[in-house]
Amino acid sequence: MKKITILLLALSILLSSKSFASKLKVYSFDNSLIKVVIDNRVYTGFSRFVNLNRLSPGIHNIKILKLQPYGMRLNPKSKIAYRGIIRVPANSNVIVKLNRFRDLDIEITRYQNLCEQEYYNDNNICNSGIQNINNLLYIIDKASFDNDKLTIARQAVRQNGVYANQVLQIMDMFNFESTKLKFAKFAYKYCIDRNNYYMVNQGFSFNSSIKSLDNYIYRNF
Repeated sequence: MKKITILLLALSILLSSKSFASKLKVYSFDNSLIKVVIDNRVYTGFSRFVNLNRLSPGIHNIKILKLQPYGMRLNPKSKIAYRGIIRVPANSNVIVKLNRFRDLDIEITRYQNLCEQEYYNDNNICNSGIQNINNLLYIIDKASFDNDKLTIARQAVRQNGVYANQVLQIMDMFNFESTKLKFAKFAYKYCIDRNNYYMVNQGFSFNSSIKSLDNYIYRNF
């Protein structure tokens, strides 16, 4: 029980930080080629624009390297144009311009709702969750086999999005642990409130399923 509690807490922290991740765009005033290093991690090679789609909110160390003029052909050289810290709010779009004074001009736009960020389905329609969950559960329950139940659940989630508590309700309709795990992995991509996804672990009977879901989310999101 203690081990499960620790896993749930760790997963909760992980999902919370990723759910409220922000977007960061960095460029130079003169359109020079730059490279960005955040928290000692290098993002891509030299480029005129550096875009990060899932940066955790908080204070980060940032270093911007600038490719020196005429350095690309024979012996490319770079120099540090800026070194400091940057504060990234949660669920925001942050645009950073390196100005001519080797300082940063920062523009921050906070997303008012999830659909302003990235929570759209394949038809570019904003996901709002399954409106009639009881009707869906009834339809799933009528299916005889887990594979058929899974197909129905995936169709509904793919088109509407889903909340974490709805994922848990749907998981309860499956007979086998393996099917529950498959669905939990599939549904995470379409979950609207990922910071609450830790509650999904209540639907599993084995610790191995919790670990498998945790590893899947860590590797893919």
